Amino acid sequence: NFAGTGATGNTIAGNYIGLNAAGTAMLGNSNDGVFIIDGASNNTVGGATSAYRNVIAGNSDGVQIGGAAGGSNNNLVQNNYIGTDVTGTLDFGNNDDGVDIDNAALNNQVIGNLISGNTSDGIDLGDAGASTGTVIRSNLIGTTADGSGSLGNSGRGILIGNGGTANSTALGGTTAGQGNTIAFNGQEGIHIIASTGVSILGNSIYSNGWEGIELASDG
Repeated sequence: NFAGTGATGNTIAGNYIGLNAAGTAMLGNSNDGVFIIDGASNNTVGGATSAYRNVIAGNSDGVQIGGAAGGSNNNLVQNNYIGTDVTGTLDFGNNDDGVDIDNAALNNQVIGNLISGNTSDGIDLGDAGASTGTVIRSNLIGTTADGSGSLGNSGRGILIGNGGTANSTALGGTTAGQGNTIAFNGQEGIHIIASTGVSILGNSIYSNGWEGIELASDG
């Protein structure tokens, strides 16, 4: 739990959070796996290579950024397995969202993660307050670690603006490798309810239970 403006510049890397020491069985925490709130900024969960990977499973949310006081900015969630076992092939889903970012969180990045098997949505942005300038790139959302097998989140792959807003969000990009794979999720691949300036570029979106991309909520 990183809470407050003093919790800055920390790194969480190479941990099993909510699993046993082998990463093969769930021992979930009753709250979130990683909680970055109330002004905690410039923290890193994971890192630039798989050596930094955290496996985060069996908790409430896997990673939550925001909190009631807001202002948790410029945090990076990178190269983690969120909602699976250590192999990235078994459903060890967190009991809510894989990643939840809300309440005045600015310029956070979710890059290169496997986010699958979670009970609600893979990524939930702006379900309370505002989340602005989030970048979501190069993730596997709803697949196994090889990017081809089915390990869907039960809700949406990505949900934006369900109660708050997540303006100026970038989902994917125009450079090779920046796109997300969003597949096999129980509901929409991407559902945007109430946000502006969202870019959806270069993603692979298929085999989701409902629409690939839903704007508003008219089906």
